[in-house]
Amino acid sequence: MLLSIPKCAIIVAGGLGTRMQIDIPKQFLILKGKPLLNYSLEAFYQYDSSIKLVVVLSQSFHQTWKDMCTKFNISIPHCLCDSGSTRFLSSKNGLNMLHEFPDETLIAVHDAARPFIDINLISRGFELAAIKKTAVAVVDLKDSIREFRNGISIAKDRNYFKIVQTPQIFQYKILKSAFENNKDFNVSDDATVVEMNKNEIFHFLGDYQNIKITTKEDLINFQ
Repeated sequence: MLLSIPKCAIIVAGGLGTRMQIDIPKQFLILKGKPLLNYSLEAFYQYDSSIKLVVVLSQSFHQTWKDMCTKFNISIPHCLCDSGSTRFLSSKNGLNMLHEFPDETLIAVHDAARPFIDINLISRGFELAAIKKTAVAVVDLKDSIREFRNGISIAKDRNYFKIVQTPQIFQYKILKSAFENNKDFNVSDDATVVEMNKNEIFHFLGDYQNIKITTKEDLINFQ
């Protein structure tokens, strides 16, 4: 069944990397000889060479990325669209690029800042989404956690919490309806948008290596 379902991936790369304290967006950092953004493109393309790939990137950096594709011989087919002022709007812009696809299409949304995604992780997500129509990567917490509120610290049971990752994969019909009906542009998680539209969220096993590059320290083990 999965082989017959069209698949797309929206790679969200609209961030400016301000927390990295660097002069260029972090998706353009060179990691082991390749731009960080290219790792996500490669993973999804290796999983399924027929997948439709959309990179959501600030319009002001489109030419920069095109130049990098030439410099690093990046030939994976993909299209570019402009990012929005929030994660919500960036995902919505990417989704709007897929209007020609049928309702049963499976759409993966992935952070470009998670370059260490692999084919097995992608496969697990699409397999679950083909059955349940929603699939979100999560991993267990390893550390103890506490809630800090109003100057008070309260211990919490980590067994009731998960770390949410991407990819997050949804049936196109569900994802489109969720973004059309939600007006809270500050929602930073696609699964939350879908959940707010009264859809159940199903989870699959993520990967501890699938970290999000946010600060310079995140790159120490991968130089």
